[in-house]
Amino acid sequence: MVRGKPQVNKSQNGRKATSRGSTAAITAAASASAITSPGPSNVKPAAKNQTSLSVLSCCSCGIVISDDIKALQCDRCVSDEAWKCADCLNISSDLYDKLLTDPNLALRWLCDSCDKAVMDPHHNHPAPASNDKLDSLIALIDRLMHRYEEFETKIVDKCDTAEVLKLEQRISQLEERFAKWDNEADTRFISLEQKADTMAVDLSAAKHNSPTDEELVKAVVQEELSRKSEAEQDVEGRKNNIIVYKIPEKRTENLTERKTNNEIYVKDLLDAVFNVKLEEGDIEKMYRLGRWSEGSSRPLLIGFKDY
Repeated sequence: MVRGKPQVNKSQNGRKATSRGSTAAITAAASASAITSPGPSNVKPAAKNQTSLSVLSCCSCGIVISDDIKALQCDRCVSDEAWKCADCLNISSDLYDKLLTDPNLALRWLCDSCDKAVMDPHHNHPAPASNDKLDSLIALIDRLMHRYEEFETKIVDKCDTAEVLKLEQRISQLEERFAKWDNEADTRFISLEQKADTMAVDLSAAKHNSPTDEELVKAVVQEELSRKSEAEQDVEGRKNNIIVYKIPEKRTENLTERKTNNEIYVKDLLDAVFNVKLEEGDIEKMYRLGRWSEGSSRPLLIGFKDY
């Protein structure tokens, strides 16, 4: 929420809730009294009020910021000279009231000098008093670090014999560990050599007991003959099979019902077209090929007992 000039209802005699509005009203009244009063006794109080109170005015157009003028004050420097009216800011009355009354708005208005200081930190602007304190604190930290480094250097120069003895003991412990690891490595190498010798003996024995070339050839020939025999048996078994296409397929989840429907259709087809009557047991197997799909019938494979 920005700093602004709240508007005061004129029915309340022009009084305002904030101190800046009252100051402007008092100043204007004092100025008017000083001008209209002819007596010398009234001139001095007006001059005193003019020197002690400041008149708020727009930093752009110069209009006096009275109770009925909508204006914003710089949120950074909060100076009495950093006021700007709503007309110079080119904002509507609704937006002005929203800026002053909504506490959730994170908007801020800055005067020209503060805007340059924020947008250009390297520009030569007067630094606030907090920067001087920060610089003093940084200088103090630098001096403390310098003294710490000097103290650390003195400690290193004054290293006593006790530290040297500790280092020597540590070095001797490390040497003992390295010697132990060396012995363990030698033991492992010897164990690996023994295993390698054992594997070489096993390979030699396996090679001695391996079949001869003649036995290998016989095994390969026998395997090829058995493979051909299986292929011939497969071909022989397919001689009794036929595949019939375009046979209607009944859509049901009951496998027995579908098989019965196919048998009836095949028997009627062979009887009507080929005048062949099938007996019970003439069909050894019968099933559909492929996956079922909507709008088409799968081919039907029929395996007969004899052909």
